[in-house]
Order: sequence, then C-alpha cells, then structure tokens
Amino acid sequence: MTRPEAAAGGEISIPICPGQRRARAAAKRETRLNWFVCFVAFGEWAGNAFGTLAFLWATVVLLGGFCTALNAEDFWFATVMIFIEAFRSIGLMFVRPQEWNEVAAIVVILVGNLQIPAAVARIVLSSLRLSDLVALNVYPQGKDSNRNLVPSIMVFYVLALCQGTLDLMACIVELFAFFPRRSLVRHSRFRGQWGARAVDVYYQRAYVTCMEAGVLAAGRTMSLANFSIESLSSTSREMQLAGVSVLDALLQQRNFSEELLLRISCSSNVVRTLVGMLGWTAQQDRDIRLFAARVIAELAGSLRLASVPSMLKLVSSLLFDAENQPAWHHHQQDFLSHAISFSINGENVADNQSPGQQSSSQPVHGNGGNLDNQTTQGEGDNGGCSLLCQCWQRMKEKHWSIPKEPPLTHQDSFPVLGMLILERLAYDIDNCTEISRATDLIFKITGFISYTSDTVGDDDVQQKAVICSSLNLIRRLSITEGKIGTMLRQELWESPFLLGNLAGILEDSRSDPQIWKPAVDIIAMFALDEEARQEIGHTKVIISKLVHLFLGRDGTTNVYYGQQLRTASGEALANLAMGSTANCSAILEEPGYELVKDIKNMISDDEYRCVATSVLQNLCALSRDELRCPGARDHLSSALTVVMEKIMTAEGKELESLISLASQIGDVIPECFAHELESNTNGTGLVQKLVYTLNSNKKPCPKYPRMRRAIIQITISFVEWCPRYATIFAVEGMAEALSKVDRTPSKVEKYRAFLGNTGVVLESGLPLTILVAKAKGLIDSATATPTPSAQQGDHV
Repeated sequence: MTRPEAAAGGEISIPICPGQRRARAAAKRETRLNWFVCFVAFGEWAGNAFGTLAFLWATVVLLGGFCTALNAEDFWFATVMIFIEAFRSIGLMFVRPQEWNEVAAIVVILVGNLQIPAAVARIVLSSLRLSDLVALNVYPQGKDSNRNLVPSIMVFYVLALCQGTLDLMACIVELFAFFPRRSLVRHSRFRGQWGARAVDVYYQRAYVTCMEAGVLAAGRTMSLANFSIESLSSTSREMQLAGVSVLDALLQQRNFSEELLLRISCSSNVVRTLVGMLGWTAQQDRDIRLFAARVIAELAGSLRLASVPSMLKLVSSLLFDAENQPAWHHHQQDFLSHAISFSINGENVADNQSPGQQSSSQPVHGNGGNLDNQTTQGEGDNGGCSLLCQCWQRMKEKHWSIPKEPPLTHQDSFPVLGMLILERLAYDIDNCTEISRATDLIFKITGFISYTSDTVGDDDVQQKAVICSSLNLIRRLSITEGKIGTMLRQELWESPFLLGNLAGILEDSRSDPQIWKPAVDIIAMFALDEEARQEIGHTKVIISKLVHLFLGRDGTTNVYYGQQLRTASGEALANLAMGSTANCSAILEEPGYELVKDIKNMISDDEYRCVATSVLQNLCALSRDELRCPGARDHLSSALTVVMEKIMTAEGKELESLISLASQIGDVIPECFAHELESNTNGTGLVQKLVYTLNSNKKPCPKYPRMRRAIIQITISFVEWCPRYATIFAVEGMAEALSKVDRTPSKVEKYRAFLGNTGVVLESGLPLTILVAKAKGLIDSATATPTPSAQQGDHV
C-alpha cells in the first residue's frame, strides 16, 4: 500500500534495524578492504612489470649489446640491480601457497626484509646515475662511439627508478592495511584474536590471488564468503580453521546467511568436508570441530541425511563428547600461529612487535597488521611524548582495537550443538526416517533429560542447557506427522525413564519455563495416545503442575507465567481430559484453585479462549456430577453467556471449541441453558451463523474435524431445550444443510484430533448419520404442529 507521504510526492523514511545497519557497515568495510588489497597488489604488480622489463633490458641490451662500452660504474650498478631482481624472482618462484614449508618461509622473510632497502637502492642509484648522465659528459661522443648507448642506459635507469618507486609506494601503503582490516573486524561479527587473524589471513590470500590472477580478475571473485569456502578444501589445517571460523561468523549476519546457506548446501563437497570435521576428535582439532558444528547447525534445516551417509553417525558423536570442549583462550595462543608467523606473502603479525622493530621473523612488508598490541618506543621519555601516546592509545581503543572475544557458552558445548543439529534435521520427514533407524539413538537422547538435584553452580547450568536441548529434540520428534511420527512417539514412549524424568523436571523448583515448555509439549503429544493418557494421569505431579502452569499461578501466590507456556499446558490438559474420567476428576480436584471460575475468566481473554474452551469442554463431557455442585454450576452458567456471545465472532478451531462447549454445558445444566436461549435477543443471528458455518464446511478440515458434529449437536440441544428455535432453524435452511451433510460423509469426522493430516484420536460419539437424523426429526416434529412460542420465533 502506498504511503501518504509517497502519494504526496514527499520524502519517506524506511526504518532500518540495527542488525541491517551493522551488516551493511560490514559489507562496506569488506569492499573497502578489497579495494585496498587491489591497490597494493596493482602497485606491486606494476613494479614487477617494470622490474622484469628492466631486467630484460639490462641483460639483453646493456650487458649483451653494450657490455664493452659501459664504464665501471654503470656495469656494476646494472649487475647489482639484476642480481637483486633475480634473487627476488627466485624467491617468489619457490614460494607457492600450496607448497608451504619453513625453508620457503625463510626465503620470503629475506624478499620481505630486502624489499624496502632494495627499492630505496634502486631509486637512489638510478637517480644518481641519471643526474650524472644528464649533467656530465660520461660517454663523450666520437666517431667510434654508439649514439644509442646513453639513451639505452637512461632507459634502464628510468625503468629501475619506476620499479623502485612503485615498490616503495606499495610497501608504504601496505603499512596502513592495519586500518581497513581492523575496521572490518570491528564492524562484523568477528571477535577477539581469532577474528583479527582470520581477517589477516583473508587479506594475505586476497593479495596473492590478485598477484596471480590479476587485479581485475581477482576483484570480481574476491570476498570473505569465497575465501571461507575455498579454504575448507585446503590441505593446511590453519587455512581450514580460518575458513570455517569466517564461515561461522558470516552465517551470523542475516544479510549473508540466506544466500550463503543456499550456496553451501548446494555444494556436496563443501557439505562433506564440514561434516567430516565433526569426526576430528584430536585435541588440536577441537576448535575446527566446534566451528564446523556451529556451521552445520545453521545448515541442518536444508540438509538431507541420505546425501551424506556418515552424517548421522558423526553428528551423534557430538552427543557424548562433553569432555573435549574448546575454550576461547586457546585461540589466543595457537589460532593460526603457524600460518601467521610464516604467512603466504611474507607478512608476519606477531602480537608484540612494533612497526619499527625489524628482525628475521618480522618483514617490513605487512607489518602494519600489528599495531593493536604495540608499545611505542620512547613512551615516558617526556611529558609531550607520554601525552601523545595516551591520545594514540585512546584513539586506537575507540576505532581500531579488537573487540573482546565472547566467552564460550553452554550452548556451544558439543552435546547441545549435536542435539540442535538433529532437531533441525528432524524438520524433514525423510531425515526423521533415518533417525528412527539409528540404533539406540532415541534411547541415548532421552537419557540426557535425567535431572539430578545435587548439582550446583556451573555444572548445574551446563546440565540445564543439555536437558533443554534434549527436550527440544524430543519435542521435535514427537510432533512428526505420518507413520514415521507414530513410530517415533512409540519408541520414545517405550523408554522406561522418560515419563519419570519429565515429572521430575516439572516438579523441580529450580527449573524454569525454558525447560518446562518443551516438557509440556512432549506430554501433550503423548497424551494423544489412550494408553499413555491413562499412565500420565497416574503421575499426579504432572497434572498438578500442568494445572498450576495453565492457570498461570501457584495456588494463592502471585507467580505468573507467559502466554506460550500457559497455552501449551492447557493443550496438554485438554488432551489428558479426552475420554478419561479419572484425569478429569484429578484436574477438577486440584486444591488451591476455583478451576471453573478461572477457566471462565480465560475464555474472555482472546489469547487463551481457544485452549480454555477445549479444556472446559472435555471436563464437561465426563465430569457432569462435579460441575453441578453449587459453586461450579454458577461459574459454568456465567461462562455460557460469554460462550454464546463469542460464537458470533469466532472462526475455525476456536468456533468449533465454543460450539462444542455450549452443547456440553447444555447437557450439564439444561435449565440454565434453556434460560440463556430464551433470554437471547439475537437468536436468529445465532442460527444464521450456525447454518452458514455448516454449509461452509462441506469438506471437513483436519484442524477442526468436529465442526459439523458440534453444530449438529448444538442444534439438537437448541430444539430440545427451547422448541421455538425449530422454526428459526427451518426458516434459515438448517434442514437442507443437514441433508447435505448426510450426503457427504467424510473420514476426517471419524477422528477427534489430527496431527498434521494424520488422525491420532478416534471419535467416540454417535455416528454422524444418526445425529443428522435426530436433528432433522426434531426440527420436523417441532414445526409440524406450531406452538405459540414457535410462532413468535421470528421475533427472537
């Protein structure tokens, strides 16, 4: 819809959430760093080009063609420059990213430390010789002299001067690479030393790619996403760690995640590599394994277990590896330490050397990446220097310091991540089939929810995290649809300790809604089975806790709970009350509450109306004697007024529940029901709503399969307890609507409850054809001999 501001031609503002701003800022910084890399690489590439040309010119033209005509100075100058360039070229030839070793690293460290001196030497020597050639008559012209000699020498020195200038410029500019690198770290989700070092490795890799493939070609494919994926296939453990850690960070950014997830999931090689990392149980591989588990947890929703045969086994291995947990401080000590110390292009970012400190392990080229941990020489020498250092320190902390590393949480433990992966895999029915076939996996998962009350402190928090993840996984499996879902629920229910553990979790006062909610959902699913429903009812603590959670308070206390937990508890109670007189009595007899009054109040609340109506409907069906006692009777009567009012505006499942409840209340307190019908000032509108809804439900829906049955039952109640409604039903076409129902039976109406498209609770009432015949008979008999009340029906 067009906004008024846009229609008027004015400016409109579109609000951007902080996450989007952060993502855009990170993308902007990545682009800036890529341009920086391209600029540095172009300078070095151009310098190399001039160097190669100077090398060829010197060897072919000068030393080859004018060797005897050169004086001593030019001969030795050219020779030294040629050897410097040759040594540099040999070093680059030996050092390739795929062939890394310490010998090659030493060579690069010596191309790095000599690069600036060599560039300065080229500039100085070339400038001196050019000035001499221009100002002095170094080569007098005679009849035996070659007039091309001096121009040839000048061309060589100009080429050498250009090479030295470009090399020096590239080295100086590269010193400032620290700033865009740290800016990217700060504006992305990279944190701590591992984040900074991963960006450093990306910078190095991007530089090498530019030098090998060319600036233009590399610029089109250079990105953190490409780097992270390509690094996974590297033979270097350090590169793999850098790649998987960057991948994990990128997936936390919503602007990257969707496209990146699709790209990864479509690459079988990448998926297999990540899954294979889950099996790296060696101590030195714990970090790779952690990041891989976190990445797979993000991917799990789009993966298929059948496509990676070993995946389920490797994911299951995470469940029982709580001892080999990584810790972030290890990243500070050894994360990429080898790769950074002997980096691809000779850059070293050791954490405690300043830009001016040169050593055999610290090349000039690339030393700008180490400003975050420097100490400035001369600090404290005088007040001015100290003040300058303090200003620099404050500026560094504000703009370029490395964000602190987040501590490992209990959500990052291997068992929790393993169950999170399985939970997300279980959204796919085919994956559920694979999970159901895994030997003893279900039994092992249920074993995690054993709650011991003697743990305290950090172990207790860790135990709660594992229990919560296990409950979420069991909940996901329990709501699976189809035959596989039935099989999984049966296997879960056969665990001899599961019900007791669920009861213990609900009873333990140290638990919280985060743990209670999935436990309640699991109970609600199990309660759809008649045998399980009865056994759960025998565990009194479960019903007691469900009532407490559903009503939102603990007896007379003022401890209230959230809407999701209360709704889930109500659904569990409604399922437990279906067809079980014992469970209904246990619910109504729970001390400390006026249950009918509380449920009546919840029916007036839009958030709880549907679930509260379902609970009270099932209670009315099987606990009529308890509900006829004076206190409950009065509240039930006042609830009827609210129900009849809400029927006029309700739809779908809520309407089905309200109609069913009104009919059940009519059976419990018929005189109150008759009085409500007599006093209703909108009887015609109510009947019209029922007839319209019956005609609209020619095809019963699994979400509310009892809609037609509920309407027919309440039609019978209306006519039985207030015969004048028969005329209204006849006038509004109820007889024709009932005939259509009789001609269109449905298998859906054989069930009381569905899970997806699968019926899970059979209907225990009279067949629908019998109810239709009864309703039509009542209407026909009541309208055959008009009564005074029926004659006035059109005025009701």
